[in-house]
Amino acid sequence: MLLFSKSENKDKREDGVFYVFSRSPLLNENLTSELRLAGLPHVRGIKCNIPDELQGTIPDDISGAVIDIGDCTDVDTVVQQLQMLIPGGVWYCVVGNSDSITLAQQFSSYNVAYYHSSAQRDLLVEAAVNGSQAVTKKKAIMIGILGCKGGVGNSRLAWHIARKIADEKRVATLLVSGSGGTRDMDIIAGKKLSHEYTSVKKHLDIYGEPVTQLSEVAEDAFHRYNFVIYEQSIHTASKEQLRGFAEQALCLVLVIDRSFSSARVARAMLEQVDVLHRINRLSRRVYLCFNDNRPGQHSEITLEDLEKLLEQRVDIHIPYIKSGLERVSTLPSDGLLASQGVNSLDLLVDRILGVARTEKKFSVLNTIFRRIRT
Repeated sequence: MLLFSKSENKDKREDGVFYVFSRSPLLNENLTSELRLAGLPHVRGIKCNIPDELQGTIPDDISGAVIDIGDCTDVDTVVQQLQMLIPGGVWYCVVGNSDSITLAQQFSSYNVAYYHSSAQRDLLVEAAVNGSQAVTKKKAIMIGILGCKGGVGNSRLAWHIARKIADEKRVATLLVSGSGGTRDMDIIAGKKLSHEYTSVKKHLDIYGEPVTQLSEVAEDAFHRYNFVIYEQSIHTASKEQLRGFAEQALCLVLVIDRSFSSARVARAMLEQVDVLHRINRLSRRVYLCFNDNRPGQHSEITLEDLEKLLEQRVDIHIPYIKSGLERVSTLPSDGLLASQGVNSLDLLVDRILGVARTEKKFSVLNTIFRRIRT
């Protein structure tokens, strides 16, 4: 099954603009000139501070990109930001001031080419010309929304998170339910789902059949999407299954309520994440989401008790809303779950994406891209 037609992708590359993002006016000018001379018809240079200002929205007409990272050597952060921002099917590479072979190999492990800004510019231009006729094969960013007890609201939360990421980032996003997740995603999304991929709105698809393992979803799909949101209930999962969730996802949201049972499951998941870090040196971002999704829970354990039990602070508290299921399903995501004057869902999505609210509001790159559109 083809998610995107080849002819549409080809037309987009031919009609689109190849962007050079660099803080250096000289590198911007030289690269855009050399790319035009090499045969790329539409090239535009944008002066911006990379990667500090990579919180903007990439232009819709982008067909390829060269991103100057200057002296930055934090490969994981740069790659994660690019995976969030660059649409699937768009070729890109990075250029920097370091001539380190190790740095280039680290980028290569993510299928991203790295070039030295002066010594390898010819190779960069050649790769850009050839690469603009192809695509950069990259893996989607996996985000696991894991319910630590049945009925804690992880499925509905995953739907709102997926919808908000698709709206804010405007890149291809896929929502997948695990075998322990909901069977009612069609009701939550308000749309009949097929057995495979269903487009529910712009930039957001849902995989219609619950899956036991993410490997059941076609491997090609993980290169087509920028984000895959995987929702699953883990209260009956074994240690091996918990370890598998930790290995697959870059970011984990553990959804708990006021019960000891959900706290025990969350603690077991946190232990597996710690084991993964100690043995394989793999870091995962984990957020605790405390969901007061039922009335009358205040007689049970308190938020402070949960934090002591888990030895970790709760990152997001979603308060109980009367007649919540109906109201939450009909409210727009940007008006959902207000707490202490700040939108809880906005805060959670910001933390998942690694965006500070002030950075998001005042991003210079975001302003630049808005200017491009107008």
